[in-house]
Amino acid sequence: MTDAFVRASAWWTVDAGPPHAELLPREQRASAGFSTRILAHVLGRLTAEAPLSALPWVLGCSAAPHDSLRRSLAPAEGWRLVDAGPATVAMTLLEAQACLVEHPHVLVAFAQDATPPYSEAFASALVLSREAESEDGLWLMAPRQHRARPATSRGGEPPSLDAALRLARAADVGRPTVETIPSGSPERPDCWRIELRRAF
Repeated sequence: MTDAFVRASAWWTVDAGPPHAELLPREQRASAGFSTRILAHVLGRLTAEAPLSALPWVLGCSAAPHDSLRRSLAPAEGWRLVDAGPATVAMTLLEAQACLVEHPHVLVAFAQDATPPYSEAFASALVLSREAESEDGLWLMAPRQHRARPATSRGGEPPSLDAALRLARAADVGRPTVETIPSGSPERPDCWRIELRRAF
C-alpha cells in the first residue's frame, strides 16, 4: 500500500456557521440532506486546488449515498462508499490510497451527521497525491495495525469518525499527528495507526 502526499485539506464543524454548499444548485441545496450539504460545503473549499469531477472519490460515511452531490458533480472517475463500523476511517483511507496505484490524485472525504448519539456533525476532506508537490508538506502514511488496546467505548455507541476531522485539521495547519482507530472486531482488540508525517 502506497503512502500519500496531502495536496489539500478542508473541514467543517458547527463552529463555522451554516454550510453554504454552493457546489449544489439552489433547487438541490434546499432538498439535500444535512450531511450532503456539509460535505458539499467542504468540497467547495477544495475546488481551487483540484478539479473534483476529474478525481476518483472515496467517501467514508454511514449515511445513505449523497445523491444530490452525485447528480451535481458526477465525478468522471466514479466514487466508492465505505462503511466499516469502528474502522471506517482506516478502511476509507486504505481504499483511497489503493486508488493512487492507478490515479495520480484521489479525493477522500467523510461526513458525520448530528443525529443521536453522535456528539458532533462534521465533514472533512483531503486531496491525496501519489507524489510530493512541495518540500514542506505532509505525508499520510498508509494505516497499519498497531498492537495496542484502544480505549473502550460505551456499549451500543455507533462508530465515530472524529479521527477524520482531527486529521483534516492537522493537515490544514501542516502539523504532524498520529491517530489510533479501533479495529472493530472483538477478536482483534488492537488498533489501526494513522500517521501524518512531515515531508523531508
